[in-house]
Amino acid sequence: MVESSHLPNAAKVVKAEPNSSEAAGIHGSAFVFRSIDLEKHGALCASIRAETFAVSFDSDAMFWDEAGSDGSFYLAALRERMAWNPQSCVHLWHKGTIVGMLELKPYGADPSVGYINTYYLAPEGRGQGWTDLLNGHIRTFFHALDITTVRLTVSPNNKRAVRHYQRSGWSHIGELSVSAGWLKHYNAAVPGASTALATALDETNAAPSCPEGESVYLMERRYER
Repeated sequence: MVESSHLPNAAKVVKAEPNSSEAAGIHGSAFVFRSIDLEKHGALCASIRAETFAVSFDSDAMFWDEAGSDGSFYLAALRERMAWNPQSCVHLWHKGTIVGMLELKPYGADPSVGYINTYYLAPEGRGQGWTDLLNGHIRTFFHALDITTVRLTVSPNNKRAVRHYQRSGWSHIGELSVSAGWLKHYNAAVPGASTALATALDETNAAPSCPEGESVYLMERRYER
């Protein structure tokens, strides 16, 4: 849920680890995607996700209200999704630094379509062509599931992201109302996902905040083979 992305070819190669894939192409081999290490980088994941809420709704309260004060409910959702497919939640590394993050899955209302929960690039990568790398991973991931149509949502308040998506081939196909309970449905359509997280969230008896009258754009793009 963030944006854009020519970069010098050389740079140090980050050694691939298990569940890693080199992000090469026009960028050389200075980048690598790695499945998220939640033990080491869970707090960073929560911080990135909270940032996407703050950019979209002028507050990250909606994220923390449901994720938990330490992000534990959100991290549990990521752990469950990665048990299905480790490449569904990845960090993009450059010279030993995390510079991007993706969270991918089948779309809840139509599992024949892909969905991107998080599309994030660090500020230093924006305008550098690095989103080509994110898009490459998205294409590879969903093609392995025989999916070519992918959707995401973006807040109209996030004007820079909206412009980026429009320039990058995404089409605005509708709008969705923002409602509380986003985390309950985080792994909808993910094979093997349980109802345990939704039950645990219900048992907290929390009343998550939700911006009134807000809606988000539903965007769609085809990643051709």
